[in-house]
Amino acid sequence: MNMWLKKGRYLVLPIVVWFFYIGLAMHNYGYMRTGPEPQNYFRNLAHSILQGRLDIDCPKKSGCYDILIYKEKKYLYWPPAPALTFYLPIVAAMGEETPDKLISSLIGAFNVLFFSILILLFSRRFSIPISFAGIALLTLFWGMGTVHFYMSMKGSIWCMAQVCAQTFLLLSFVFALMRPSAWRVFCSGLFFGLACYTRNHLIFAAIPLIAVQWPMWKTEKRLLQFKTLVIFGIPFVAMSFANLWYNHARFGEYLNNGMEYQHMSTFLRDAFNEHGFFNTRYFTNNIWVQVLSPPIFSSSFPFFKIDVHGTGFSFFWASPLFVLIIPAFFYGAKELLVEKSKRLFSATDHLITGALLLAILGIATPIMLNIAPGWRQFASRYSLDYQLLMILIGLFLIKVWGDKKWFIPLCVVLVFLSVYINYFGAYMFLNLGEL
Repeated sequence: MNMWLKKGRYLVLPIVVWFFYIGLAMHNYGYMRTGPEPQNYFRNLAHSILQGRLDIDCPKKSGCYDILIYKEKKYLYWPPAPALTFYLPIVAAMGEETPDKLISSLIGAFNVLFFSILILLFSRRFSIPISFAGIALLTLFWGMGTVHFYMSMKGSIWCMAQVCAQTFLLLSFVFALMRPSAWRVFCSGLFFGLACYTRNHLIFAAIPLIAVQWPMWKTEKRLLQFKTLVIFGIPFVAMSFANLWYNHARFGEYLNNGMEYQHMSTFLRDAFNEHGFFNTRYFTNNIWVQVLSPPIFSSSFPFFKIDVHGTGFSFFWASPLFVLIIPAFFYGAKELLVEKSKRLFSATDHLITGALLLAILGIATPIMLNIAPGWRQFASRYSLDYQLLMILIGLFLIKVWGDKKWFIPLCVVLVFLSVYINYFGAYMFLNLGEL
């Protein structure tokens, strides 16, 4: 009984966070947000698949923004994993009028639960001395102190794709950190593949996923180790072949996902025609918006403003706890310069932090070279794709500063400041009522 009570406590915070995601706990609002979202095209794709089609009927209310138009038919450029996994059974049961905001909030709440489990397993694997209270504080930060908060409330395809991708990525890490078995390795690979075919650049997450599991796969029989790696890769390879067919069935080319047919906003069209979707010319502006730019400060409560039609501000300003990542990188580099016998981190610690850093750089690079840093957002939503990996690197700071008197109070202050910014950011962005 005591064991189940201890495990059950990890459910409390996800449930509390869900009350905010669904709207019940938002002040001056207080009721459930269960309506459909016109711009959730995953629902429309699921409906089409049930009818044996790959094109969609675009809702008039959506404006058909970012839809691909090819031979007078409309398609999605987003990979189809969320439509096939989350929406296909829901649409089969309920039809096209799905409660997208409720669905999005539930997926977000499950992400919070999976995050708690991941931090528990990760800290155990790498001997990071974090208590249940510490895990709860970090989970509060993930659930309500990052852009995951407002994105879990939106329900549009832009936010839904990223929130679903985090579901798959979190589950992939959870299975990777469990006691190894062929089935768990396969599940880790399966959810990794689903993450990639929700957000393609998450393919770089394979680096830490394999780095986490590789020491457990070590065996005197090299063939067995290779077979385990193959088991992990089978789902991704299978999905890649399916994606080639998906492209060919729609556009007649295996490697063409139809991006040139996108019905994009007019403010991006000139840049696309001149420089394409990915170009080094976009790098400076993307770095400014996503990493450096501050919010619009105000003299009245809550002391900052947002432009709901703008590109928002950086994740460092939206989630100040991430500021601690900067000294973490410097400390990690310094560790490599001292003798091995004097290092605080083990060789395994250096392996996983190096793998996480490479994955962050790999995921962030196409984001920084993208034609736009995100639009109609309160803060940088693209950064959600690599924020989980940044948090995992930050966990190793507990080994460095965990016994310092100032460390925990500083973390608490930064977490609650992050929650403050994201709570009121979500409140204003979603226009939930008067402050």
